[in-house]
Amino acid sequence: PKAQGLLNAVKAVYEDGLEPSDYITPGVQALFTARDEDSLARLEAELTWAMVRVASDLKSGRTVPNEVDPELFVHPHNINPAVVLSQAAAVNDIEQLVARHAPQGADYKNLKAALKRYREIARLGGWTEMSDGRILRPGYRDHRVQDLKRVLAERGEAVTADNNHYDAALIDAVRAFQRRHGLGADGAFGPQTLGELNTSVERRIEQIKINMERWRWMPANLGQRYAMVNLADYRLEVVFDGEPVYESRVVIGTNVDRTPVFSDVMTYMVINPYWNIPPSIARDEMLPQLRKDPYALARRGIRVFSSWGSGASEIDPGMIDWNMVSRAGFPFKLRQDPGNGNALGRVKFMFPNQFNIYLHDTPSKSLFNRTVRAFSHGCIRVEEPFRLAKLLLRDDPRWSEERFDRELASRQRRVISLPTPINVHLTYLTAWVDADGIVHFRDDIYGRDKRLTAALDASRQTPMAPPPLTSDSR
Repeated sequence: PKAQGLLNAVKAVYEDGLEPSDYITPGVQALFTARDEDSLARLEAELTWAMVRVASDLKSGRTVPNEVDPELFVHPHNINPAVVLSQAAAVNDIEQLVARHAPQGADYKNLKAALKRYREIARLGGWTEMSDGRILRPGYRDHRVQDLKRVLAERGEAVTADNNHYDAALIDAVRAFQRRHGLGADGAFGPQTLGELNTSVERRIEQIKINMERWRWMPANLGQRYAMVNLADYRLEVVFDGEPVYESRVVIGTNVDRTPVFSDVMTYMVINPYWNIPPSIARDEMLPQLRKDPYALARRGIRVFSSWGSGASEIDPGMIDWNMVSRAGFPFKLRQDPGNGNALGRVKFMFPNQFNIYLHDTPSKSLFNRTVRAFSHGCIRVEEPFRLAKLLLRDDPRWSEERFDRELASRQRRVISLPTPINVHLTYLTAWVDADGIVHFRDDIYGRDKRLTAALDASRQTPMAPPPLTSDSR
């Protein structure tokens, strides 16, 4: 019975977006009725191998993150095969034991339920496509309007296709569809909305499956307090004790300076920070400006120091022949003073890491109104940083909101330790389910979906069966 339970558990991983045939080879079922020693040994080996592989893939993912993409710095916890097999020998309900290795959080379970729904849509023939044509706008009357209403209703949006008028109900339905696909919610039906609408259900199924894999990489416990940045959604959310307490739009790295995926712990913030300009930016962006005008940066509050050493002296930029300074041998440190023009804005949030990535304010507020917000050199710009700062300091009686505002107005640099450190998770999720049960999808801005899909496909081409048995191996 326990062997049959394990076989059932392996079949059930289909609901987790995995393929049962990757764990049990053809003909295993026939071994259940065998009585000869070799067949029973083969059955034992097959089931043992399947138990370990399934538990491992559910617990930490089928792929290794940094082998999929060198910009992924997440490290799933591997299982201990001996512990897994000991547990399998000790329990009665082996199906439940296997299921417990999958992520137990609501985010994963909701994607699992969405996968089931979307597979049912595919089984019934998929979605009707919307025909191409001119942009449809509120107030229009067009024969395609009725088709659009029908197609949106098919995808779960609340609209009735009873006329060809682009009315208020259709505007609301189009906006809802645009919001859950990361588009500008203007209510007009144009090429981008058409592209998302005509994305096949099979593609959406693949998106759900690869994002379930990403959740298998994540820590089982995100923390009592954590900040999560979904890079693909350009959004930051802060959660205290399971409840969202803050949300903000963010700007992330460009496709050249992509923001990596990793987790760390935020321990302090800096009010009125200096911006120590990274050497790569100093060489590539600042040096050409200095060659044209030695004081071009000084007018923006950027000062020149002799080196990055603690005892470095400030240098008058007009005393340097910048045309003689090479990019390869750039020895200077450039530092921008605090102020409204500082590239980091008025506050930055530090979770020290090897990538020198952090959250910060910005003077370039207009970028938050863009739909695609990939403009930084890798750090994450936050739309409402002062509200975030006050939230993180609210448990410290020394830091009232009034005191924070005074320190901000002083324009003096100040380092403040957080009363309670907070976990930070930089993620890349292109499919998820919100609190209302609505499935959201996002564009693959960094091409990470493609790489993960290829890695999962490659993993299925690798033989998963146990090695051939010999008398020695038995």
